[in-house]
Amino acid sequence: MFKQLFRYGRTGLGGALQQAVNEWLLLVLPVLTGGGILYWYMTRRLTWWSGVLPLALLIAWGLYSLLPGAQKRVQKWSVLAKREIRRDYLQGLFSPQMTASGDFTSNKVIQRDLGGINRLDAFYGTFFPGLFASGLSYLLLLGLAIAWRSWLPLLPIACFLLMGVGMMLLQKISPNINRQYLQSFVQLGSRFLDDLRGMNTLVMYGAAKRYRERFAKDAEFFRGKTMALLKYQLQSLFILNGLVFAGMGAGAFVLWGPLQAGRLTLVQAGVLWLLLAQLLVAERQLGYFFHIVMSTRPALANIFRIIAAGQETPGDETRGTFRGTIKTVHFHNAAFGYADGPRLWSDVSLTLQPGQLYGLVGENGTGKSTFAQVLRGQLALVQGKVTFDRRNAAAFSRADWLNHVGYLDDRPYLFSGTIAENIALGAADQPDWWAQVTKLGLCQFAADLPAGLQTQIGEDGRFLSPGQRQQIAFARLLLMHKDIYIFDEVTANIDAMNAQIIMAAIKQLSQRAIVLCITHEWRAINQLDVIYFLADGQITSGTKRVLAVDNAAFRRLLDTQKELEAAG
Repeated sequence: MFKQLFRYGRTGLGGALQQAVNEWLLLVLPVLTGGGILYWYMTRRLTWWSGVLPLALLIAWGLYSLLPGAQKRVQKWSVLAKREIRRDYLQGLFSPQMTASGDFTSNKVIQRDLGGINRLDAFYGTFFPGLFASGLSYLLLLGLAIAWRSWLPLLPIACFLLMGVGMMLLQKISPNINRQYLQSFVQLGSRFLDDLRGMNTLVMYGAAKRYRERFAKDAEFFRGKTMALLKYQLQSLFILNGLVFAGMGAGAFVLWGPLQAGRLTLVQAGVLWLLLAQLLVAERQLGYFFHIVMSTRPALANIFRIIAAGQETPGDETRGTFRGTIKTVHFHNAAFGYADGPRLWSDVSLTLQPGQLYGLVGENGTGKSTFAQVLRGQLALVQGKVTFDRRNAAAFSRADWLNHVGYLDDRPYLFSGTIAENIALGAADQPDWWAQVTKLGLCQFAADLPAGLQTQIGEDGRFLSPGQRQQIAFARLLLMHKDIYIFDEVTANIDAMNAQIIMAAIKQLSQRAIVLCITHEWRAINQLDVIYFLADGQITSGTKRVLAVDNAAFRRLLDTQKELEAAG
Protein backbone atom coordinates (compact mmCIF):
# COMPACT_ATOMS: atom_id res chain seq x y z
CA MET A 1 0.00 0.00 0.00
CA PHE A 2 2.66 2.51 1.05
CA LYS A 3 4.74 1.96 -2.09
CA GLN A 4 1.82 3.39 -4.06
CA LEU A 5 2.44 6.70 -2.30
CA PHE A 6 5.73 7.01 -4.22
CA ARG A 7 3.82 7.15 -7.53
CA TYR A 8 2.60 10.65 -6.75
CA GLY A 9 4.29 14.03 -6.80
CA ARG A 10 7.39 12.77 -8.58
CA THR A 11 8.15 16.17 -10.08
CA GLY A 12 8.67 17.40 -6.53
CA LEU A 13 10.90 14.50 -5.46
CA GLY A 14 13.98 16.71 -5.76
CA GLY A 15 12.62 18.88 -2.97
CA ALA A 16 12.12 15.79 -0.78
CA LEU A 17 15.74 14.77 -1.35
CA GLN A 18 16.84 18.29 -0.42
CA GLN A 19 14.85 18.01 2.77
CA ALA A 20 16.40 14.61 3.47
CA VAL A 21 19.88 16.09 3.02
CA ASN A 22 18.90 18.95 5.35
CA GLU A 23 17.76 16.42 7.96
CA TRP A 24 21.02 14.52 7.58
CA LEU A 25 23.10 17.67 7.98
CA LEU A 26 21.19 18.50 11.16
CA LEU A 27 22.11 15.03 12.44
CA VAL A 28 25.76 15.14 11.44
CA LEU A 29 26.71 18.75 12.26
CA PRO A 30 26.48 18.29 16.06
CA VAL A 31 28.58 15.13 15.73
CA LEU A 32 31.29 16.90 13.73
CA THR A 33 31.18 19.85 16.12
CA GLY A 34 31.42 17.61 19.17
CA GLY A 35 34.23 15.62 17.60
CA GLY A 36 36.07 18.84 16.72
CA ILE A 37 35.79 20.12 20.29
CA LEU A 38 37.12 16.83 21.67
CA TYR A 39 40.00 16.86 19.16
CA TRP A 40 40.89 20.43 20.09
CA TYR A 41 40.71 19.50 23.78
CA MET A 42 43.11 16.61 23.24
CA THR A 43 45.56 18.29 20.84
CA ARG A 44 44.92 22.04 21.21
CA ARG A 45 44.71 22.37 17.41
CA LEU A 46 42.09 22.10 14.68
CA THR A 47 42.12 20.15 11.40
CA TRP A 48 40.06 20.53 8.21
CA TRP A 49 37.45 18.02 9.42
CA SER A 50 37.20 19.33 12.96
CA GLY A 51 37.07 23.04 12.15
CA VAL A 52 36.67 23.94 8.50
CA LEU A 53 34.20 21.20 7.44
CA PRO A 54 31.54 21.82 10.15
CA LEU A 55 31.74 25.58 9.58
CA ALA A 56 31.48 25.19 5.79
CA LEU A 57 28.50 22.84 6.07
CA LEU A 58 26.77 25.17 8.51
CA ILE A 59 27.27 28.19 6.23
CA ALA A 60 26.12 26.26 3.15
CA TRP A 61 23.02 25.02 4.96
CA GLY A 62 22.23 28.49 6.29
CA LEU A 63 22.66 30.17 2.88
CA TYR A 64 20.50 27.58 1.16
CA SER A 65 17.76 28.00 3.79
CA LEU A 66 17.74 31.74 3.15
CA LEU A 67 17.36 31.41 -0.62
CA PRO A 68 13.95 32.57 -2.00
CA GLY A 69 11.57 29.66 -2.41
CA ALA A 70 13.76 27.17 -0.53
CA GLN A 71 10.96 26.23 1.88
CA LYS A 72 8.48 25.81 -0.98
CA ARG A 73 10.88 23.51 -2.85
CA VAL A 74 11.26 21.37 0.24
CA GLN A 75 7.46 21.08 0.63
CA LYS A 76 6.79 20.59 -3.09
CA TRP A 77 6.67 16.78 -2.99
CA SER A 78 4.11 16.74 -0.20
CA VAL A 79 1.93 19.42 -1.83
CA LEU A 80 1.98 17.84 -5.31
CA ALA A 81 1.49 14.28 -4.05
CA LYS A 82 -1.54 15.19 -1.92
CA ARG A 83 -3.04 17.18 -4.78
CA GLU A 84 -2.64 14.28 -7.24
CA ILE A 85 -3.98 11.68 -4.80
CA ARG A 86 -6.97 13.87 -4.02
CA ARG A 87 -7.62 14.40 -7.74
CA ASP A 88 -7.47 10.67 -8.56
CA TYR A 89 -9.58 9.82 -5.51
CA LEU A 90 -12.37 12.23 -6.38
CA GLN A 91 -12.32 11.20 -10.05
CA GLY A 92 -12.49 7.54 -9.02
CA LEU A 93 -15.31 8.27 -6.59
CA PHE A 94 -17.52 9.52 -9.42
CA SER A 95 -16.27 7.11 -12.08
CA PRO A 96 -18.74 4.82 -13.86
CA GLN A 97 -17.00 1.86 -12.25
CA MET A 98 -17.96 3.04 -8.75
CA THR A 99 -21.42 4.38 -9.52
CA ALA A 100 -22.44 1.49 -11.77
CA SER A 101 -21.58 -1.02 -9.06
CA GLY A 102 -23.66 0.85 -6.49
CA ASP A 103 -20.58 0.84 -4.25
CA PHE A 104 -20.91 4.45 -3.13
CA THR A 105 -19.20 5.45 0.06
CA SER A 106 -20.92 7.29 2.89
CA ASN A 107 -20.18 10.96 3.46
CA LYS A 108 -18.48 10.19 6.78
CA VAL A 109 -16.12 7.68 5.13
CA ILE A 110 -15.38 10.14 2.31
CA GLN A 111 -14.51 12.82 4.86
CA ARG A 112 -12.31 10.30 6.70
CA ASP A 113 -10.51 9.53 3.44
CA LEU A 114 -10.00 13.22 2.65
CA GLY A 115 -8.70 13.74 6.18
CA GLY A 116 -6.31 10.82 5.65
CA ILE A 117 -4.98 12.51 2.51
CA ASN A 118 -4.35 15.71 4.48
CA ARG A 119 -2.45 13.73 7.12
CA LEU A 120 -0.05 12.38 4.50
CA ASP A 121 2.18 15.34 5.36
CA ALA A 122 3.53 13.04 8.07
CA PHE A 123 4.74 10.62 5.37
CA TYR A 124 5.88 12.97 2.62
CA GLY A 125 7.15 15.80 4.80
CA THR A 126 8.57 14.02 7.84
CA PHE A 127 8.70 10.22 7.79
CA PHE A 128 10.37 9.64 4.42
CA PRO A 129 12.99 12.44 4.69
CA GLY A 130 13.70 11.37 8.27
CA LEU A 131 14.06 7.72 7.23
CA PHE A 132 16.44 8.71 4.41
CA ALA A 133 18.53 10.89 6.74
CA SER A 134 18.63 8.15 9.39
CA GLY A 135 19.74 5.64 6.75
CA LEU A 136 22.63 7.88 5.68
CA SER A 137 23.61 8.44 9.32
CA TYR A 138 23.57 4.71 9.98
CA LEU A 139 25.77 4.08 6.96
CA LEU A 140 28.20 6.69 8.30
CA LEU A 141 28.15 5.03 11.73
CA LEU A 142 28.68 1.62 10.13
CA GLY A 143 31.63 2.89 8.06
CA LEU A 144 33.33 4.53 11.04
CA ALA A 145 32.69 1.49 13.26
CA ILE A 146 34.22 -0.86 10.70
CA ALA A 147 37.23 1.42 10.32
CA TRP A 148 37.67 1.66 14.08
CA ARG A 149 36.64 -1.94 14.82
CA SER A 150 33.59 -1.37 16.99
CA TRP A 151 30.34 -3.35 17.45
CA LEU A 152 28.35 -0.20 18.11
CA PRO A 153 26.18 -0.37 14.90
CA LEU A 154 24.33 -3.34 16.39
CA LEU A 155 22.76 -1.13 19.06
CA PRO A 156 20.55 1.02 16.77
CA ILE A 157 19.24 -2.15 15.11
CA ALA A 158 18.45 -3.70 18.49
CA CYS A 159 16.73 -0.52 19.70
CA PHE A 160 14.71 -0.23 16.51
CA LEU A 161 13.52 -3.84 16.82
CA LEU A 162 12.69 -3.37 20.50
CA MET A 163 10.72 -0.19 19.69
CA GLY A 164 8.70 -2.10 17.12
CA VAL A 165 8.06 -5.02 19.48
CA GLY A 166 7.14 -2.68 22.34
CA MET A 167 4.65 -0.71 20.21
CA MET A 168 3.12 -3.95 18.87
CA LEU A 169 2.68 -5.33 22.40
CA LEU A 170 1.15 -2.06 23.55
CA GLN A 171 -1.30 -2.11 20.65
CA LYS A 172 -2.27 -5.69 21.47
CA ILE A 173 -2.89 -4.75 25.08
CA SER A 174 -5.01 -1.75 24.10
CA PRO A 175 -6.21 -2.44 20.54
CA ASN A 176 -9.45 -0.48 20.64
CA ILE A 177 -8.45 2.71 22.43
CA ASN A 178 -8.30 4.93 19.33
CA ARG A 179 -11.55 3.50 17.97
CA GLN A 180 -13.37 3.90 21.30
CA TYR A 181 -12.07 7.45 21.69
CA LEU A 182 -13.30 8.45 18.22
CA GLN A 183 -16.66 6.77 18.79
CA SER A 184 -17.14 8.60 22.10
CA PHE A 185 -16.13 11.89 20.47
CA VAL A 186 -18.63 11.44 17.63
CA GLN A 187 -21.33 10.35 20.09
CA LEU A 188 -20.78 13.41 22.32
CA GLY A 189 -20.66 15.78 19.35
CA SER A 190 -23.87 14.35 17.87
CA ARG A 191 -25.59 14.59 21.26
CA PHE A 192 -24.50 18.22 21.67
CA LEU A 193 -25.70 19.29 18.20
CA ASP A 194 -28.97 17.39 18.58
CA ASP A 195 -29.70 18.94 21.98
CA LEU A 196 -28.69 22.41 20.78
CA ARG A 197 -31.02 22.31 17.78
CA GLY A 198 -33.90 21.05 19.86
CA MET A 199 -33.28 23.14 22.96
CA ASN A 200 -36.55 25.07 22.75
CA THR A 201 -38.49 21.86 22.28
CA LEU A 202 -36.80 20.24 25.29
CA VAL A 203 -37.64 23.22 27.49
CA MET A 204 -41.23 23.37 26.20
CA TYR A 205 -41.87 19.70 27.02
CA GLY A 206 -39.99 19.72 30.32
CA ALA A 207 -37.39 17.22 29.11
CA ALA A 208 -34.32 19.46 29.53
CA LYS A 209 -33.21 17.86 32.82
CA ARG A 210 -33.43 14.32 31.45
CA TYR A 211 -31.45 15.22 28.34
CA ARG A 212 -28.91 17.14 30.44
CA GLU A 213 -28.29 13.97 32.42
CA ARG A 214 -27.82 12.01 29.20
CA PHE A 215 -25.35 14.59 27.94
CA ALA A 216 -23.44 14.50 31.25
CA LYS A 217 -23.24 10.72 30.98
CA ASP A 218 -21.84 10.94 27.45
CA ALA A 219 -19.40 13.65 28.56
CA GLU A 220 -18.12 11.47 31.40
CA PHE A 221 -17.75 8.53 29.02
CA PHE A 222 -15.76 10.74 26.62
CA ARG A 223 -13.57 11.97 29.50
CA GLY A 224 -12.77 8.39 30.45
CA LYS A 225 -11.83 7.46 26.89
CA THR A 226 -9.72 10.62 26.59
CA MET A 227 -7.78 9.69 29.74
CA ALA A 228 -7.32 6.16 28.42
CA LEU A 229 -5.93 7.57 25.16
CA LEU A 230 -3.57 9.90 27.03
CA LYS A 231 -2.39 6.97 29.14
CA TYR A 232 -1.74 4.97 25.98
CA GLN A 233 0.22 7.86 24.45
CA LEU A 234 2.29 8.30 27.63
CA GLN A 235 3.07 4.59 27.63
CA SER A 236 4.18 4.88 24.01
CA LEU A 237 6.44 7.81 24.87
CA PHE A 238 7.83 5.89 27.85
CA ILE A 239 8.76 2.96 25.62
CA LEU A 240 10.35 5.16 22.95
CA ASN A 241 12.21 7.45 25.36
CA GLY A 242 13.21 4.59 27.61
CA LEU A 243 14.79 2.66 24.75
CA VAL A 244 16.55 5.77 23.46
CA PHE A 245 18.20 6.50 26.81
CA ALA A 246 18.89 2.82 27.40
CA GLY A 247 20.57 2.66 23.99
CA MET A 248 22.71 5.69 24.82
CA GLY A 249 23.76 4.10 28.10
CA ALA A 250 24.48 0.80 26.40
CA GLY A 251 26.54 2.64 23.78
CA ALA A 252 28.65 4.29 26.44
CA PHE A 253 29.16 0.88 28.08
CA VAL A 254 30.17 -0.75 24.74
CA LEU A 255 32.68 2.04 24.02
CA TRP A 256 34.16 2.19 27.51
CA GLY A 257 36.08 -1.10 27.22
CA PRO A 258 37.87 -0.31 23.90
CA LEU A 259 38.56 3.22 25.17
CA GLN A 260 40.21 1.90 28.35
CA ALA A 261 42.15 -0.69 26.37
CA GLY A 262 43.44 1.96 23.98
CA ARG A 263 41.76 0.51 20.88
CA LEU A 264 39.75 3.73 20.54
CA THR A 265 40.82 7.30 21.17
CA LEU A 266 38.62 9.67 23.12
CA VAL A 267 37.79 11.50 19.88
CA GLN A 268 36.80 8.28 18.11
CA ALA A 269 34.68 7.10 21.02
CA GLY A 270 33.06 10.53 21.33
CA VAL A 271 32.20 10.71 17.62
CA LEU A 272 30.70 7.20 17.64
CA TRP A 273 28.64 7.89 20.77
CA LEU A 274 27.36 11.24 19.50
CA LEU A 275 26.40 9.68 16.17
CA LEU A 276 24.64 6.85 18.00
CA ALA A 277 22.75 9.33 20.19
CA GLN A 278 21.62 11.38 17.19
CA LEU A 279 20.52 8.23 15.41
CA LEU A 280 18.50 6.97 18.38
CA VAL A 281 16.74 10.32 18.78
CA ALA A 282 15.88 10.22 15.06
CA GLU A 283 14.56 6.66 15.48
CA ARG A 284 12.28 7.85 18.28
CA GLN A 285 10.86 10.55 16.03
CA LEU A 286 10.43 8.03 13.21
CA GLY A 287 8.61 5.70 15.58
CA TYR A 288 6.17 8.46 16.52
CA PHE A 289 5.45 9.46 12.91
CA PHE A 290 5.30 5.82 11.81
CA HIS A 291 2.45 5.43 14.29
CA ILE A 292 0.66 8.41 12.68
CA VAL A 293 1.23 7.02 9.17
CA MET A 294 -0.05 3.58 10.20
CA SER A 295 -3.20 5.16 11.66
CA THR A 296 -4.13 6.27 8.12
CA ARG A 297 -4.10 2.69 6.78
CA PRO A 298 -7.91 2.21 6.78
CA ALA A 299 -8.35 5.48 4.90
CA LEU A 300 -5.49 4.67 2.49
CA ALA A 301 -6.92 1.23 1.73
CA ASN A 302 -10.24 2.78 0.74
CA ILE A 303 -8.55 5.66 -1.11
CA PHE A 304 -6.51 3.37 -3.35
CA ARG A 305 -9.49 1.05 -3.88
CA ILE A 306 -11.47 3.99 -5.24
CA ILE A 307 -8.51 5.28 -7.27
CA ALA A 308 -8.10 1.83 -8.83
CA ALA A 309 -11.79 1.82 -9.75
CA GLY A 310 -11.32 5.09 -11.60
CA GLN A 311 -8.30 3.79 -13.50
CA GLU A 312 -9.88 0.71 -15.07
CA THR A 313 -9.03 0.19 -18.73
CA PRO A 314 -11.31 1.86 -21.27
CA GLY A 315 -12.43 -1.55 -22.46
CA ASP A 316 -14.17 -2.22 -19.20
CA GLU A 317 -17.91 -2.66 -19.68
CA THR A 318 -18.72 0.03 -17.13
CA ARG A 319 -17.16 2.64 -19.42
CA GLY A 320 -20.18 2.52 -21.68
CA THR A 321 -20.51 1.86 -25.37
CA PHE A 322 -22.19 5.01 -26.69
CA ARG A 323 -19.62 7.57 -27.85
CA GLY A 324 -21.74 10.09 -29.76
CA THR A 325 -23.49 13.29 -28.70
CA ILE A 326 -27.19 13.09 -27.86
CA LYS A 327 -29.13 15.75 -29.77
CA THR A 328 -32.73 14.59 -29.25
CA VAL A 329 -34.64 12.92 -26.41
CA HIS A 330 -38.08 11.59 -27.18
CA PHE A 331 -40.67 10.03 -24.88
CA HIS A 332 -43.00 7.74 -26.87
CA ASN A 333 -46.40 7.13 -25.24
CA ALA A 334 -44.59 6.65 -21.92
CA ALA A 335 -46.16 5.67 -18.61
CA PHE A 336 -44.79 4.97 -15.15
CA GLY A 337 -46.21 3.54 -11.95
CA TYR A 338 -44.98 1.50 -9.00
CA ALA A 339 -46.03 -2.11 -8.69
CA ASP A 340 -48.11 -1.49 -5.58
CA GLY A 341 -49.91 1.64 -6.75
CA PRO A 342 -51.59 3.45 -9.65
CA ARG A 343 -49.70 5.04 -12.51
CA LEU A 344 -48.19 8.41 -11.65
CA TRP A 345 -48.41 9.56 -15.27
CA SER A 346 -49.25 7.98 -18.60
CA ASP A 347 -49.54 8.65 -22.34
CA VAL A 348 -46.55 11.00 -22.22
CA SER A 349 -45.07 11.95 -25.59
CA LEU A 350 -42.62 14.83 -25.71
CA THR A 351 -39.35 15.89 -27.34
CA LEU A 352 -36.31 17.64 -25.84
CA GLN A 353 -33.59 19.30 -27.94
CA PRO A 354 -30.87 21.93 -27.45
CA GLY A 355 -31.84 25.53 -28.10
CA GLN A 356 -34.78 25.82 -25.70
CA LEU A 357 -35.12 25.72 -21.94
CA TYR A 358 -37.67 23.07 -21.04
CA GLY A 359 -39.49 22.95 -17.74
CA LEU A 360 -41.39 20.19 -15.99
CA VAL A 361 -43.83 21.99 -13.71
CA GLY A 362 -46.35 20.67 -11.22
CA GLU A 363 -47.39 20.53 -7.61
CA ASN A 364 -45.37 18.52 -5.12
CA GLY A 365 -46.15 14.81 -5.31
CA THR A 366 -47.28 14.77 -8.94
CA GLY A 367 -44.32 12.67 -10.13
CA LYS A 368 -41.83 15.28 -11.38
CA SER A 369 -38.82 13.77 -9.64
CA THR A 370 -39.93 10.31 -10.77
CA PHE A 371 -39.88 11.61 -14.35
CA ALA A 372 -36.31 12.77 -13.73
CA GLN A 373 -35.33 9.32 -12.46
CA VAL A 374 -36.68 7.77 -15.66
CA LEU A 375 -34.67 10.25 -17.73
CA ARG A 376 -31.59 9.34 -15.66
CA GLY A 377 -32.07 5.61 -16.25
CA GLN A 378 -32.78 4.85 -12.60
CA LEU A 379 -36.38 3.73 -13.15
CA ALA A 380 -37.91 1.78 -16.02
CA LEU A 381 -41.15 2.66 -17.78
CA VAL A 382 -44.15 0.37 -17.51
CA GLN A 383 -45.29 1.43 -20.97
CA GLY A 384 -43.74 3.10 -24.02
CA LYS A 385 -40.08 3.97 -24.44
CA VAL A 386 -37.46 6.72 -24.30
CA THR A 387 -35.13 7.20 -27.26
CA PHE A 388 -31.88 9.10 -27.58
CA ASP A 389 -31.40 10.05 -31.24
CA ARG A 390 -33.67 7.13 -32.25
CA ARG A 391 -31.70 4.69 -30.05
CA ASN A 392 -33.76 2.92 -27.42
CA ALA A 393 -32.49 4.23 -24.07
CA ALA A 394 -33.29 0.87 -22.46
CA ALA A 395 -30.24 -0.54 -24.26
CA PHE A 396 -27.90 1.98 -22.63
CA SER A 397 -25.60 0.72 -19.90
CA ARG A 398 -25.48 2.38 -16.50
CA ALA A 399 -22.19 4.00 -17.53
CA ASP A 400 -23.77 5.41 -20.71
CA TRP A 401 -26.42 7.19 -18.63
CA LEU A 402 -23.78 8.59 -16.27
CA ASN A 403 -21.55 9.75 -19.12
CA HIS A 404 -24.29 11.62 -20.96
CA VAL A 405 -26.85 12.74 -18.36
CA GLY A 406 -26.08 15.19 -15.55
CA TYR A 407 -28.34 15.77 -12.55
CA LEU A 408 -28.44 18.40 -9.80
CA ASP A 409 -31.02 18.85 -7.06
CA ASP A 410 -31.40 21.28 -4.16
CA ARG A 411 -29.18 19.22 -1.81
CA PRO A 412 -25.75 18.89 -3.50
CA TYR A 413 -22.80 17.60 -1.50
CA LEU A 414 -19.57 19.59 -1.35
CA PHE A 415 -16.29 18.19 -0.07
CA SER A 416 -14.08 19.65 2.59
CA GLY A 417 -11.42 21.63 0.73
CA THR A 418 -11.19 24.78 -1.34
CA ILE A 419 -13.68 26.36 -3.72
CA ALA A 420 -11.34 25.57 -6.62
CA GLU A 421 -11.02 21.90 -5.67
CA ASN A 422 -14.79 21.47 -5.53
CA ILE A 423 -15.51 23.27 -8.81
CA ALA A 424 -12.73 21.51 -10.74
CA LEU A 425 -13.58 18.12 -9.25
CA GLY A 426 -13.93 16.42 -12.64
CA ALA A 427 -12.07 18.97 -14.73
CA ALA A 428 -8.44 18.07 -14.08
CA ASP A 429 -7.81 17.98 -17.85
CA GLN A 430 -9.39 21.41 -18.46
CA PRO A 431 -6.91 24.24 -17.79
CA ASP A 432 -9.56 26.80 -18.80
CA TRP A 433 -12.16 25.58 -16.30
CA TRP A 434 -12.37 28.90 -14.48
CA ALA A 435 -12.89 30.78 -17.75
CA GLN A 436 -15.80 28.45 -18.54
CA VAL A 437 -17.35 29.14 -15.14
CA THR A 438 -16.96 32.93 -15.32
CA LYS A 439 -18.39 32.97 -18.85
CA LEU A 440 -21.71 31.95 -17.32
CA GLY A 441 -21.36 34.49 -14.49
CA LEU A 442 -21.02 31.82 -11.79
CA CYS A 443 -19.09 31.90 -8.50
CA GLN A 444 -18.06 35.54 -8.81
CA PHE A 445 -18.49 35.84 -5.02
CA ALA A 446 -15.09 34.13 -4.69
CA ALA A 447 -13.37 37.35 -5.79
CA ASP A 448 -14.66 39.06 -2.62
CA LEU A 449 -13.19 36.42 -0.31
CA PRO A 450 -9.67 37.00 1.14
CA ALA A 451 -8.34 33.67 -0.19
CA GLY A 452 -10.39 33.73 -3.41
CA LEU A 453 -10.74 30.32 -5.01
CA GLN A 454 -8.44 28.86 -2.35
CA THR A 455 -10.98 29.60 0.39
CA GLN A 456 -11.67 26.57 2.58
CA ILE A 457 -15.40 25.79 2.59
CA GLY A 458 -15.63 23.16 5.35
CA GLU A 459 -17.45 19.83 5.29
CA ASP A 460 -20.40 20.01 2.89
CA GLY A 461 -19.64 23.70 2.29
CA ARG A 462 -20.80 24.72 5.78
CA PHE A 463 -18.80 27.98 5.63
CA LEU A 464 -20.82 29.18 2.62
CA SER A 465 -24.40 30.34 2.11
CA PRO A 466 -26.89 27.94 0.46
CA GLY A 467 -26.82 30.02 -2.72
CA GLN A 468 -23.01 29.98 -2.91
CA ARG A 469 -23.00 26.22 -2.37
CA GLN A 470 -25.50 25.77 -5.18
CA GLN A 471 -23.43 27.92 -7.55
CA ILE A 472 -20.36 25.77 -6.88
CA ALA A 473 -22.35 22.55 -7.43
CA PHE A 474 -23.83 23.95 -10.66
CA ALA A 475 -20.39 25.00 -11.96
CA ARG A 476 -18.97 21.57 -11.07
CA LEU A 477 -21.68 19.82 -13.11
CA LEU A 478 -21.33 22.27 -16.00
CA LEU A 479 -17.65 21.33 -16.44
CA MET A 480 -18.60 17.69 -17.03
CA HIS A 481 -19.99 18.68 -20.47
CA LYS A 482 -23.00 16.38 -20.48
CA ASP A 483 -25.45 16.14 -23.37
CA ILE A 484 -28.48 16.25 -21.06
CA TYR A 485 -28.83 18.28 -17.86
CA ILE A 486 -31.64 17.82 -15.34
CA PHE A 487 -32.06 20.50 -12.67
CA ASP A 488 -34.47 19.40 -9.96
CA GLU A 489 -35.68 22.34 -7.82
CA VAL A 490 -32.17 23.85 -7.86
CA THR A 491 -33.44 27.28 -6.77
CA ALA A 492 -35.90 26.03 -4.16
CA ASN A 493 -33.91 26.82 -1.02
CA ILE A 494 -31.73 29.77 -1.98
CA ASP A 495 -32.10 33.55 -2.02
CA ALA A 496 -33.44 35.48 -5.02
CA MET A 497 -30.06 36.90 -6.10
CA ASN A 498 -28.33 33.51 -6.30
CA ALA A 499 -31.41 31.98 -7.91
CA GLN A 500 -31.27 34.66 -10.62
CA ILE A 501 -27.58 33.95 -11.29
CA ILE A 502 -28.20 30.22 -11.58
CA MET A 503 -31.28 30.57 -13.79
CA ALA A 504 -29.36 32.91 -16.13
CA ALA A 505 -26.59 30.30 -16.40
CA ILE A 506 -29.16 27.54 -17.04
CA LYS A 507 -30.67 29.66 -19.79
CA GLN A 508 -27.27 30.02 -21.51
CA LEU A 509 -26.51 26.33 -21.06
CA SER A 510 -29.78 25.37 -22.79
CA GLN A 511 -28.49 26.85 -26.06
CA ARG A 512 -25.89 24.11 -26.47
CA ALA A 513 -27.28 21.18 -24.45
CA ILE A 514 -30.61 19.56 -23.64
CA VAL A 515 -31.80 21.12 -20.38
CA LEU A 516 -34.85 20.13 -18.36
CA CYS A 517 -35.63 22.29 -15.33
CA ILE A 518 -37.99 20.70 -12.80
CA THR A 519 -39.66 23.35 -10.68
CA HIS A 520 -42.84 24.74 -9.19
CA GLU A 521 -41.41 28.19 -8.39
CA TRP A 522 -42.83 31.25 -10.10
CA ARG A 523 -39.49 33.02 -10.61
CA ALA A 524 -38.03 29.92 -12.31
CA ILE A 525 -41.15 29.31 -14.42
CA ASN A 526 -40.76 32.80 -15.90
CA GLN A 527 -37.45 31.73 -17.52
CA LEU A 528 -38.83 28.63 -19.28
CA ASP A 529 -39.32 28.51 -23.05
CA VAL A 530 -41.46 25.36 -23.14
CA ILE A 531 -43.40 24.11 -20.14
CA TYR A 532 -44.59 20.56 -19.60
CA PHE A 533 -47.24 20.84 -16.90
CA LEU A 534 -47.85 17.64 -14.95
CA ALA A 535 -51.21 17.27 -13.22
CA ASP A 536 -53.57 14.33 -12.61
CA GLY A 537 -51.18 11.92 -14.34
CA GLN A 538 -51.18 13.85 -17.62
CA ILE A 539 -48.73 16.27 -19.21
CA THR A 540 -49.87 19.41 -21.01
CA SER A 541 -47.34 21.44 -23.00
CA GLY A 542 -47.16 25.09 -23.94
CA THR A 543 -45.63 28.44 -23.03
CA LYS A 544 -46.32 30.14 -19.73
CA ARG A 545 -48.62 32.65 -21.41
CA VAL A 546 -50.71 29.96 -23.14
CA LEU A 547 -50.97 27.65 -20.12
CA ALA A 548 -51.91 30.51 -17.82
CA VAL A 549 -54.92 31.20 -20.06
CA ASP A 550 -55.96 27.66 -21.01
CA ASN A 551 -55.14 25.59 -17.92
CA ALA A 552 -56.90 26.44 -14.63
CA ALA A 553 -54.65 24.13 -12.53
CA PHE A 554 -51.52 25.80 -13.91
CA ARG A 555 -53.01 29.23 -13.23
CA ARG A 556 -53.74 28.27 -9.61
CA LEU A 557 -50.17 27.02 -9.18
CA LEU A 558 -48.81 30.31 -10.50
CA ASP A 559 -51.04 32.38 -8.23
CA THR A 560 -50.11 30.31 -5.17
CA GLN A 561 -46.39 30.57 -5.88
CA LYS A 562 -46.62 34.32 -6.47
CA GLU A 563 -48.25 34.76 -3.07
CA LEU A 564 -45.70 32.52 -1.31
CA GLU A 565 -42.69 34.19 -2.90
CA ALA A 566 -44.11 37.66 -2.27
CA ALA A 567 -44.51 36.74 1.40
CA GLY A 568 -40.81 35.81 1.49
